[in-house]
Amino acid sequence: MEVLVANVDHIKFDIDYALEQQYGALPLPFPGMDKSTAAVCEFYSNPGGCNNGPQCPYRHVRGDRTVVCKHWLRGLCKKGDQCEFLHEYDMSKMPECYFYARFNACHNKECPFLHIDPESKIKDCPWYDRGFCRHGPHCRHRHVRRVLCINYLSGFCPDGPNCKYMHPRFELPAPPEQTKDAKRLPVCHYCSEVGHKASSCNKIPQEKREAAQKQEEARYRALGYVKPANESDDAENEPAVNPKAYPLADAALTAKILNLVQQAANYKQLRKGANEATKTLNRGLSEFVIMAADAEPLEIVLHIPILCEDKNVPYVFVRSKQALGRACGVSRPIVACSITINEGSQLKPQIQGIQQEIERLLV
Repeated sequence: MEVLVANVDHIKFDIDYALEQQYGALPLPFPGMDKSTAAVCEFYSNPGGCNNGPQCPYRHVRGDRTVVCKHWLRGLCKKGDQCEFLHEYDMSKMPECYFYARFNACHNKECPFLHIDPESKIKDCPWYDRGFCRHGPHCRHRHVRRVLCINYLSGFCPDGPNCKYMHPRFELPAPPEQTKDAKRLPVCHYCSEVGHKASSCNKIPQEKREAAQKQEEARYRALGYVKPANESDDAENEPAVNPKAYPLADAALTAKILNLVQQAANYKQLRKGANEATKTLNRGLSEFVIMAADAEPLEIVLHIPILCEDKNVPYVFVRSKQALGRACGVSRPIVACSITINEGSQLKPQIQGIQQEIERLLV
């Protein structure tokens, strides 16, 4: 039959041209209408794009959408083609169930959202894989017991990567890129040279240098970072600190902490108050917690160190709640505050440096 019938592959009919050029497709009366049952626009993927824009009657599909829009599932999405999420019912691309992720339980038997096992989100501990993790069972990462390969420990394993035993990896994970800027040298604002500040510049006149130092000391005293020069440094004049306030930061570390608290308040990475600090710990959003050693009574904040130990979060005490309140940007005293996590923050190097100093106090 194919011999008798001529080949018509090279012939295009009028209906083919009409379908390719989308003749007769009228634009929508207004943008944002539901087009979930419409066909895919042929011109949207072309370099020239679609001339109808948001009023095109066909769907504009992008490849960067990987999660189904939860508002579209209820018929409430108003963005249309401009939505960042998928407008199609795909069970494998549904968003994660909030209740199962937050409480590890969902009582809706017909829940359309994904129930992801929390254990699958936990990464393996690189220090435990090396042989020892100092956090032990309280580590936030997963500790997987494996049998070590004796041949690999001796120097060579003939089975290679196909060995049924564990080949330990002795390299630690690479530090984040933000820590590379932690050792950046200061730049003098007077001579523009690297390595010193303007207050210690040799090229600045003596009168200006003394005035800059006095101005800096006055600013620190206003924030409660250091004691005035006329105040005695004797331990007898200092108020007694409750021994339960451990670890207690010294004067140098207190100045760094309060300076970081002031910057974190500007970057909106600060939660003020004992209740807010507790919430950040429960949600896993806290980098470390600062508490006031002169809180009266101190028992109102003593539950926070226990929670920090449970969540493996550093914590430290400072002497004055008034100074902590001024650093937080308020006039009232603050007994506790929490520095929160923010990926890509400019404060990451300072936060990591203070975390290391706090951990040295806890040892």
